[in-house]
Amino acid sequence: MEWGLMGVLCASVYLGLTRAVEGMSEPVNVESWVRHRQEKEIKPDIEHEKLSETVKKFTREGKKGEILVYLIDWVRKKGVPKEEVFETVEDLINYRDNEIPPLTTRWESERIKEENSEKRKEVLKNTIDRIERKG
Repeated sequence: MEWGLMGVLCASVYLGLTRAVEGMSEPVNVESWVRHRQEKEIKPDIEHEKLSETVKKFTREGKKGEILVYLIDWVRKKGVPKEEVFETVEDLINYRDNEIPPLTTRWESERIKEENSEKRKEVLKNTIDRIERKG
């Protein structure tokens, strides 16, 4: 009997509290939250795209004119004296691909091209590291 009375008392307190809380709260409009969601728009950076294309031209094809212009400009913007600019990009300026012999197999030709590409990447990485250490 005592436990039954205790159960009824707990149930009535619980129901009373839930009704009181429901009366104090109001419905939430979730649609208004969507309005405040941060929207990100990715805009292409033209300068970054040009640089990526320039790096590809050098590493894939060995065309180093454009990348040299970019790197020398970067060195100058870092405040490196004119006397040190050549020293900074000298490895890239003096870089030469291994020649592909005229009478060679396709396999050997592809291997040499791949080696040249890897060497270009290494020279470019070393040059960039040298520039970053300056200024």
